[in-house]
Formats: sequence, structure tokens, C-alpha cells
Amino acid sequence: MIYRSNVIGFSKVDEFNSSVTIYVSPTGNHTTGDGTESRPFLTIDRAAKEAARYSSVQRVTIALMSGTYTGTVSFRSLCKRLTVRSDTNNADDVIVDGTLSFTKGGQEIAVENITVHNNSMTISSCYEASINGIKFTGTSAYGIDGDATYLLVQNCEFNNRTIYAIGCSRFMRCRNNSGSGNAIVHRCYGILLRSGTVPSGSTLDSKLDGGQIFIG
Repeated sequence: MIYRSNVIGFSKVDEFNSSVTIYVSPTGNHTTGDGTESRPFLTIDRAAKEAARYSSVQRVTIALMSGTYTGTVSFRSLCKRLTVRSDTNNADDVIVDGTLSFTKGGQEIAVENITVHNNSMTISSCYEASINGIKFTGTSAYGIDGDATYLLVQNCEFNNRTIYAIGCSRFMRCRNNSGSGNAIVHRCYGILLRSGTVPSGSTLDSKLDGGQIFIG
């Protein structure tokens, strides 16, 4: 067992079996908030610092309550299993007007059902990442700049990405994505398997440094 204070509602955590949910709200508070649903933190950055406190074998979920969040957020040295998602599971309810960066973020990362506006999402030095139901709105150079061993991108909407809509990992699967106004949709350094719908762009596929693209 490991022991924690009651900052998120309990004092003892079974590090092999427990999961933790940390809540964030644009109307939250860093002084009185403790990360519970009734007393959420104010910023994603504060929740990221809280998530880093937990055991590397736990699953931690950062639940974003409805509203708009600003600023750059960097997730570093996280638990092995992290999920960042809209509390309502509706991307239209949560807008992140800032860059999300996952660096050395552990083994499993999932980002689900949020809108990223005028910015990008960067993933580096992660083993497995799943990006599901994300809307990229406004204009920005990148959509997802992904460097993970395995990267799944599905049910996302990419609009007006000026360099490319989706970055690349060693193995990346893209399925049932949509959007328009992109320059290069897929840029592949490793192996890319794409299926279902794809966003539109001036260039659909770009292979670099021995990259391979398979359709099916």
C-alpha cells in the first residue's frame, strides 16, 4: 500500500488496483480545491502536477469539466496510465485554447473528447497513446505531432493544419478521421495504417525517411 493525504477523497491507495480521477473546472480553485468533483482544481496544469504524484502502476484520469481552458500544459514524468478527457465525453463542451504536450509521459496515454483550438498536441517518448474524438479547430501548424511506439488516432476532426494534420510514430493507426483545409494530412516516418474516412488536404500522404503507408 501507499498512503496519500485526502486531497482527492481518500487516504489509502491500493497501488495495483485503484484508479484516481482528478477534476478540473474553469470555475475551480487552487486554494480551496482538492481535485474532487465538488471542489475541482482551476487549471489542467495543476491537475497534471497532482497526477505526477501517483504510483507508476495506477490509472489516473483527469476529467475536464465544461468550459474553456487556456495556456500551455506539459505532462512530464507521469504515472504509467493516464487519461485526459471531457467530463461529459462531448468534445464541444471542453475547449483547450493552448498546446497539450506529453513528454516522457509513461506507458499508456489516452486523450478523449475535447476540442483543441488554434494549437496542437505533442506526444514524445511515450510507449502507447490513444487519441480519440478530438476536434482541432482554428488554425495551427500541427494537429498531432506524435512520437510514440504505438499511436492510435481515431474519430478526430482536423481543420486548417498548415503543415500536417497528423504527425508520426513508429507504428500509427488512423481510422475514421475527418476535417478540411489541411496542407499535408499524414506525414509518416514509420509505419502508418489508415482506414475509414480521412481528412481532406492538398497532400493526403507524405512519406519520409523510409516511412510506409498501408490502406485497409
